[in-house]
Amino acid sequence: MLAGGWLRVVVPDLHFDEKIPAYSGNNEVKAAKASSPDFDGLAGLPLLRKFEYGGNSDRFWLKAVRKRK
Repeated sequence: MLAGGWLRVVVPDLHFDEKIPAYSGNNEVKAAKASSPDFDGLAGLPLLRKFEYGGNSDRFWLKAVRKRK
């Protein structure tokens, strides 16, 4: 069973400040910590869809997608 809620994600350098839906469960926390003990969770599609990103072996870029009015 997953617990749900909202997270506020702030990335000042990208002028990004939004709430995204978030879900958590024991298995998800264990999986995140298996990658790094510093991790408390994983970011998924709700967050990734807020950004455009790309690059190659020499350079990586990330920018916030602007909301359409």
